Amino acid sequence: MPDGHAMGATPLAAWLDRDGALLRLRLARPKANLIDAAMIATLHGALRDARGRSGLRGVLLDAEGPHFSFGASVDEHRAENCAAMLASLHALIVAMLEFPAPILAAVRGQCLGGGLEVALATSMIFATPDAVLGQPEMKLGVFAPAASCLLPHRIGQAAAEDLLFSGRTLAGTDAKTIGLVDVLADDPAQAALAYFDAQLAAKSAAALAFAIQAVRAPLAAIVIAFAVTYAFHGQLLDWLNRPLPERLRKPVTFSPIEPFATSIVVSLWAGLLLALPVVLWQLWSFLAPAFEEHRQRSMVVLVGFATVLALGGVLFGYYVILPPAIHFLTNYDSAYFTIQLRARDYYRFVGFVLLGVALAFEVPVFVLALVRLRILSAAQLRHTWRIGIFVMVVIGVLLPGVDPVSTILSVIPLVLLYVLAIGLATFLEPRWRR
Repeated sequence: MPDGHAMGATPLAAWLDRDGALLRLRLARPKANLIDAAMIATLHGALRDARGRSGLRGVLLDAEGPHFSFGASVDEHRAENCAAMLASLHALIVAMLEFPAPILAAVRGQCLGGGLEVALATSMIFATPDAVLGQPEMKLGVFAPAASCLLPHRIGQAAAEDLLFSGRTLAGTDAKTIGLVDVLADDPAQAALAYFDAQLAAKSAAALAFAIQAVRAPLAAIVIAFAVTYAFHGQLLDWLNRPLPERLRKPVTFSPIEPFATSIVVSLWAGLLLALPVVLWQLWSFLAPAFEEHRQRSMVVLVGFATVLALGGVLFGYYVILPPAIHFLTNYDSAYFTIQLRARDYYRFVGFVLLGVALAFEVPVFVLALVRLRILSAAQLRHTWRIGIFVMVVIGVLLPGVDPVSTILSVIPLVLLYVLAIGLATFLEPRWRR
């Protein structure tokens, strides 16, 4: 694309500015600038074409006309079109999050629904004080999957839930107060250009690309994982409900919004767990250069071992600890109570149990890490084995097994894992000290 030259008559105008260092993208279907299939495909294509361009240091996304975007197309939310529309929109969001240069959004007028989701995928939002931003999907009986992941990252969980559940909108000044907007300006496009000239234009394009990858790859992984877990949230809820007695297999909710909110929260947590390997890998990629090469290999092995143990802990908690615990608790004093389970409380309890067991199963990794860092030695572990066994028994008793059988079943694997940790420390310590 030659500098300053707009592409043809498409939903999107695209050209290069600042001697090819800045890609300009402009939503070009005023006044609504709907984020429909054509707009999504064209925007995604423009980013894909620019991805390998040498020397690109930023992207400025703005809109023609008085409004940034009214949101997604209502027609494309119909049952026969919705799945394809969401898939293409989420692919665009991921492409924006993974784009190897900062994307700046300049917002005027209304920025709603899918339009705000697109803006949320940028690095910074510049807006006029009277701009109107929000996720009104809830008022239409639907919800915003991408915003459910992106809003908490930008403005915090409580503020994100307020906007998502209420469907209310914010003026630009209020959006700036909660961190939804980064910069207020009467001319947001000019403010974004000034920021680019002062802060990005002289930077190394390669360094910016590495910084973007380090900062945003975990967020992209979470968005993808959430899309997957929400797509299968019915099966996920069935799996979580399976340990319940038949009469309680469908937990109750107490407000119109609670089924939606509960499904979103469960899907988000499941998405975070699904994305955790990517997040941990990114964290390790940041820390690895501080370690010697042979210690890097050791830590990679420990991380793999920890992942296997955590998965084993979740499965052990689900199949061994939860069933007897739930049977006891849902029948306790049943002659005096009408027992019902509130969905969000039940899923919080299950999450607490599974997380607790998964962490307890990480004991060998914790012990081996202390030995690897020379804080403990295998000789010390062997000498104090009785204390270690006692601690494992205490941890097993503290796990939510409420009958003697499940308590014993909790203690046995923890003791065996501790003994395994001593054996592995004895075997590995001489090799680590070479």
